[in-house]
This record gives sequence, structure tokens and C-alpha cells, in this order.
Amino acid sequence: MNKLFLLVLICLFFVLSTLTAQTGAPAWVNDLGSYDNTGFLAITGIGSDRVSAERNALAALAGFFEQSIETELVRLSETQRIIRNDAAEWTERTNTHGFIRTSTNIDTLIGAEIREVWYDSANNDYYALAVMDKRRSAQSYREIILENIQIINILTNISASEKNSLEGVIRFRIAGRTAQINSIYARIIRLLDGVPPDLIRNAAYYTNEALEIIKTIPIGIEVTNDRQGRINGVFSRAVSAQGFIIRRSNYRYVLRANITLVTVTNEYPGNPNEWVRMSIEANLIDTVSNTVLVSYNISERRSGHRTLAGAENAAYTNAERIINNGLQERNIQIPAFSEHLNNYLSSLLER
Repeated sequence: MNKLFLLVLICLFFVLSTLTAQTGAPAWVNDLGSYDNTGFLAITGIGSDRVSAERNALAALAGFFEQSIETELVRLSETQRIIRNDAAEWTERTNTHGFIRTSTNIDTLIGAEIREVWYDSANNDYYALAVMDKRRSAQSYREIILENIQIINILTNISASEKNSLEGVIRFRIAGRTAQINSIYARIIRLLDGVPPDLIRNAAYYTNEALEIIKTIPIGIEVTNDRQGRINGVFSRAVSAQGFIIRRSNYRYVLRANITLVTVTNEYPGNPNEWVRMSIEANLIDTVSNTVLVSYNISERRSGHRTLAGAENAAYTNAERIINNGLQERNIQIPAFSEHLNNYLSSLLER
């Protein structure tokens, strides 16, 4: 009986100790309503030490936005990486410092701070209060959006000749990425009960405009040592597949390809077939700056047949197949030219 009474006393002691500790706790530990919810977002975090408690509180605050714009945040992370790369190059080329303002990480929300920390000695826990001033944070995001809009205007307010070029494609694609960031920040402002600027244009407008620009860009195809226009034709189809116009004259960009066909003797001793080796060197060139934009090479591909004419025809057939479909062998990987050109166009955003 005495043991039972002693056990009850011990339990009562711990309960009273806990109640005493909680009695000394700040009001926000048990009731966030003690903060003005109309002016602040406030969330608590708990941890075994101060650092983890603060980190958990900030993560919980970021989680408020992630629940509402989760898919946008996934795109934002990748978009910010691309935009930062673009900004570095364009800043160097245009001397425009602070090219595009973006938050380094959505977890470090603009205006978020640890307002208070309390240590619960009874349970050896730390409580941290993360607070975000709605008005101040919304204003910060609004300023970023307005700055980004100015940059979009700089990128897109260009002459027709500047616009209808690969340079124009780059500009409008970057503008589209920046507009995408602005739309995400606008949603954050609304979640903060603020009003975003009314000058935000949908990102799709700029990306669609970039696609339309491509359709206005003529590219010439020049192939030396071709047979019945076979290689010219396969290159033309690959370029057209990306939306470009093929022209015989009056073009700024030209794909110049040179075919080398060599007859090989004694390729296989004792084999009666005739053998040839074909190489193709192709370069997409900007004739204004005389710059090679894309290089594409097929090196010494062997073809054989009972007759020399048949071997040469097989060489052209194999080249057409590689340009169309690519080549994947153990030691040789050659992409299809359409894929190679598409990769170049995509890389314009990642330089």
C-alpha cells in the first residue's frame, strides 16, 4: 500500500513540475492567437536544441506556402538555377548589374525571422517562434516583381531585326522564365493577403513568342559532294522539324556540310567486296558574326558492296539513317541531328 502511495506522489510531482514549467511559458507556446494573425504569419517549431527548433519553425513556415503552391515551387527551384546562369552571362554582355532578383531558396522566405525562443527545462525541449510580417514581406516580393518586369521589358523591347534571330529566341525564353518566377511570387503575395502588381504577363506569352520567332528565321542548307540531294534533304527535314524555314538564299544562318568519300583497298583481305569510308562535317553558322553555333560530325563510317557504286550508295544510305535516327554503338554515340539541334536550342537557357 505504501509503495502505491509513493508511486502516486512521484507521478503527481512530475505533473506539477510540468504544469509549473508550462505556466512560465510564453503565451505563444500554447496559443499562437496571442499574435496578431491579421498582420503576421506565426508558427512554432520544437527541437532538442535551439538550432533544430529554429530550423523546424522556419521549415513549418515555408510549409504553409508549399501546401498551396507545391508544383510551382518545384519549377521555381529549377527556374532560379537557370535564371542565375542566364543572369551571369547577360550581365556580362549588357553590363546590367543585379539582372534578375530571385529568392535564394524558398525555405528562407523573405521577411521570415525567429522572433522568440523558449527553453522548457522540465522536458528539455526548445520552442522557437517563426514570424513573417505579411505587409513587409508582400511589399518585398512586390518590389522584386516590379524589378523583374523592368528586366523583361529590356529583354523584349528590341528591333524587328534583333527579335527575328536566335538572339531574339534567347531573350524571349529568358523573359518567359522570369515571368514564371513573377507568377509564383504573385501567388505568395496573395497568400500574404497582399495585392500583386497588375503588370504581370503570363509566361506562356513569351515562350509562345519565342516559338513564333523561330518560325520567321530562315536557314540555308549547303552540302558539297552530295548525291541527288540526299544528305541535303535529310538535314533540311531535321532543321524544319525545329520550326525553322528552309531557304535557298537570303538567310542569316546556314548549315554547311562537306562530305568526304574515300575508296578503301584491302579493307578485308580475301573479301571480294568494294569498300568506302564516308565522313561528314557539318556546321551551323551565323553569317553575320561568322560564328559556328553547332557542329555535327560523322567520321569514317565504312560501307561495302559487291560493286563500288553499290558501296557508295550504301554509304549515303547509312549517313541518312544516322542523321535521321542517330547511332548508338559501344564506342560511338552520334545523336540524330534534329535531337542535336534541339539540345543546342535548349542549352541557350543554360549557358
